[in-house]
Amino acid sequence: MVQAVHLGESSIHVALYKVDSNLHKAILEEGLNRNLRILYSGTINSGLAYEGIETSEGQYGVVMGRINNDKVASIKVELQNVSFDYKIKVPHEPYFIMATKLPKEIKEETYAGFHFFNKQNQEISLE
Repeated sequence: MVQAVHLGESSIHVALYKVDSNLHKAILEEGLNRNLRILYSGTINSGLAYEGIETSEGQYGVVMGRINNDKVASIKVELQNVSFDYKIKVPHEPYFIMATKLPKEIKEETYAGFHFFNKQNQEISLE
């Protein structure tokens, strides 16, 4: 396992792990016996992924993966199916999971696109 986070006080955890050189994500649920079971697992093909995750505390937007570009300082996460966006700072780590509690008005599963910004807050493209 590369990294894992617990979403608030809910029973949901998000993990990044590697199989060979491929990066994967897993959504896990903690049971009453404190053991985790996998709800969903998949490959992160593009280096960066977004998951809209419903928990007992409401919706979370989770950005995870890696960015192989030193110029990216922050990412604007723009939800596609609801009118909401937010910005996250890119940590200086090879892999990361950034979870953001979404407003309580957002009840449905969310999908997102990304916009990348440098340290001067200018939008840049990744190529």
